Amino acid sequence: MKRRVLVIGASSGIGRSIANAAAAANCRVALVARREAQLAQVLQECGGDGVAITADVTAEQDCERLARQAAAELGHLDAVFYSAGVSPLVPTSRLTTDAWLTALRINVIGASLAMKACISHMSPSGVIAYLSSTSLGKRRHGGIVYQASKAAMEEALVVLRVEHPSCRFVNVSVGATSGTELVRDRDPALAKLLAPEWAKRALVSENLMHATPLGQTIFRMIEPVLDYPSAFVTDIRIEESGSDPADASKLAGPHPDPQLRPGVQPLPARPTGDRCGRGCVRRHPRPPRQRLSSRQSAFQFSGIKRFTSRPFSAERSDRHGTARAARCH
Repeated sequence: MKRRVLVIGASSGIGRSIANAAAAANCRVALVARREAQLAQVLQECGGDGVAITADVTAEQDCERLARQAAAELGHLDAVFYSAGVSPLVPTSRLTTDAWLTALRINVIGASLAMKACISHMSPSGVIAYLSSTSLGKRRHGGIVYQASKAAMEEALVVLRVEHPSCRFVNVSVGATSGTELVRDRDPALAKLLAPEWAKRALVSENLMHATPLGQTIFRMIEPVLDYPSAFVTDIRIEESGSDPADASKLAGPHPDPQLRPGVQPLPARPTGDRCGRGCVRRHPRPPRQRLSSRQSAFQFSGIKRFTSRPFSAERSDRHGTARAARCH
């Protein structure tokens, strides 16, 4: 029996590659995206064995409709891939409500609503895979909106696993990839300005993964999970191994728009000072320790050291004759 696969965000990039890989593995596919012409082309690439559904995941009614339509055409769904997403480049100086809402509507709200709609149509032990990013946790200039939205959805998957144990939710984190439209809405001038800062932190690589083989790899990694309904897989991480970081000097240069420069904070200078026994550089040399007498106790609070003297006396106050310390008043 052919497997039934739903790919959301199938009109380009990694989603398109996943759809082609699924069709090559003799699966029936349901393809979802906003652009009807591109969807028809992808369905033709897949051999026409499936259905193309035009929908906008930011609309709740569209999420419900795409799930019903896919299930009506294919039957129960064995696997769902959510590869739709946006990656806005927004430094904090340009942060707006619209920037937040654009990322959250597609990366978080649309993803969660689409998954909610698909859960009732999943086959037993079906797999729902969400494409995330390896950039989480990295100090990347301009990544506040994108990284926060991906982190929010990863936490949502933790709750979905608890509330819907009949489905298996897999977070697939991928590294920097070419051949996608994820960065099509970015300001090229701003990206050129921030690229040297990324290179200084080794966040830019000379070698990028490509969407076509990456999508094939993702499907091939999920396919064995479908073969073993008892397998519990939560996270898959795919990134280029052993790639050389980009040379910051090659990325640097005069910026075409000087007005953008004040909005970017420079990297902090490397701290100077002595080194501890483990080789760490301290921001300031450590002051010599002050010896305290046995009647003094030190308290550390908000970086302020306060010394108090507490006199003690010993007295025999219990019937066993044991000495105990009592504070003098």
